[in-house]
Amino acid sequence: MSFVTNEGHQMRILKWAIIGAVAVLVSCGGGSSSIVQESGQTTNSLSSPSSPSSAAVETGIMTVADAGAVYLEIVNPVNCATHIVLDLESANSLGDGTFDPSVLSEMKSAFAVLGGARQDAFRSLMAQKWPDVIASDIDMMARDWAKAANAEEFISGVVDIGAYNVAVASYLELTSKVSSNPGYIRATLGVGPASETDRC
Repeated sequence: MSFVTNEGHQMRILKWAIIGAVAVLVSCGGGSSSIVQESGQTTNSLSSPSSPSSAAVETGIMTVADAGAVYLEIVNPVNCATHIVLDLESANSLGDGTFDPSVLSEMKSAFAVLGGARQDAFRSLMAQKWPDVIASDIDMMARDWAKAANAEEFISGVVDIGAYNVAVASYLELTSKVSSNPGYIRATLGVGPASETDRC
């Protein structure tokens, strides 16, 4: 399905659809405009990421509090890269679900950064020994993120608007099927929404 209009070859992205798709993959909502909110699902906002306690480092056992700090440190670059994609789209919107095709190169670059950040986060999430109470949920999210990162990196390599539209359509379909729940993860780890914890 093409999102290109016939007049002026404007790029049609279905603005709110892509915002929702990217937001589903943000490590926990909160924040700008239509990004999925998680208020009510999270508690005990953490003011800033911090290093795990020395006890956790010495014993190799990560407490839930330590896990919250580690989680925030890992997901922060992904959330910041997501905001760049959404802000770029918003700044170049023509108001009818389309935006100027001259920003295609910038959108591709933004998706490249997002995909790279998400790949790094996937590896970091999988490398940690998370507390049993949340380990399976983080594993599920990491696997969702790996798939999304591949799609984001693919978008960054398309050669024209037509290919971009096809890639974005596939991305939207993929992100509509995520099975993880970052809101639950944040609530379990006792950290606030991304709007309170992101450091971009």
